[in-house]
Amino acid sequence: MHKYFSKNQQRPIVNHFEGICNYFLDRTISGVMEGINHRIKLIMRQGYGFSNARQFSRSCISLLF
Repeated sequence: MHKYFSKNQQRPIVNHFEGICNYFLDRTISGVMEGINHRIKLIMRQGYGFSNARQFSRSCISLLF
């Protein structure tokens, strides 16, 4: 890495280098997936009343449509 970056600054760049390169190559980001994950976590927080896993999975799948 460049001599102007400290070790603390280099670590995230090295760890996420592939994702950083993919952004510049394809201009893709993971925002949509992060939004879906956020909604699933919200359902999980609100879903303590689900009687079974099937009901929970239906709620998660309904997010996609």
